[in-house]
Amino acid sequence: MPFVELHIPIGLGGACWRYAGGHVRPRAPHRHAELEANLTVTGHAKYLMGEQAVPLPPNSLVWLFPDQDHLLVDASPDFDMWILLFRPGFLDHQRTPLPRTAEGAPHATEVRLLPQPVSTDLADLARSVRAFESEPALFDAGLAWWLLRAWHSYRVGEAAPATKVHGAVGRAVSLLRQDPGLDLPSLARSAGLSPSRLSRLFKAEMGVSVTQLRNRIRLDRVDAAMAAPTAVPLLTAALAAGFGSYAQFFRVFRGVRQTSPARYYDRHGG
Repeated sequence: MPFVELHIPIGLGGACWRYAGGHVRPRAPHRHAELEANLTVTGHAKYLMGEQAVPLPPNSLVWLFPDQDHLLVDASPDFDMWILLFRPGFLDHQRTPLPRTAEGAPHATEVRLLPQPVSTDLADLARSVRAFESEPALFDAGLAWWLLRAWHSYRVGEAAPATKVHGAVGRAVSLLRQDPGLDLPSLARSAGLSPSRLSRLFKAEMGVSVTQLRNRIRLDRVDAAMAAPTAVPLLTAALAAGFGSYAQFFRVFRGVRQTSPARYYDRHGG
């Protein structure tokens, strides 16, 4: 499972940003060291966690724990959510029991529904926190206040149950995580279904096609290689990630990220 190094500005205890309009950067299943909180404002999406599909309806709050793999799928055009990240060390300074503690911690895949006024207040507070990103002391104070209020609201919220994805879809995702070079016929044989049947099920439950998810995983592998301390040529990274040629990699990259690999990695330090 790819371990993602998330960008948190130096000197801050975490990060706060907003995903709006369903335009979520495509990413493969991944994990990271930070505690993450997601507050959905409008629209809907799903998280795939293991073999469970976790719904994200409006006014819902979910915690993603360190090292917990997750994949956001099936986001509606009006999907809008706030994402807040907390460095591991930041939590050590909080004196109130928080999601990282064993006592009272929620199940890793449990989403809670919040009353509309509570959800709105948390969204407004997140907006205020973000406005102080250039002032570390105020940002961290606001982040701590948001964390405590969100955790209290979560504990009294109504649970939104997760659903288990079709076994064939879960197996296909697991196999793609291990080897993104697998094609649809190979995945279908492993799942015991016809390619057309698996393709329909996969799209219905994941919100993306097998090919789209495979490309996400490949691109994330290229990202990891380009961000490694020992740099490798882009062509080497693309071939190692499972792309058959630089031309194929370039075509997929442009289609997913709407820019060229050279421009993208120049901006992102690759």
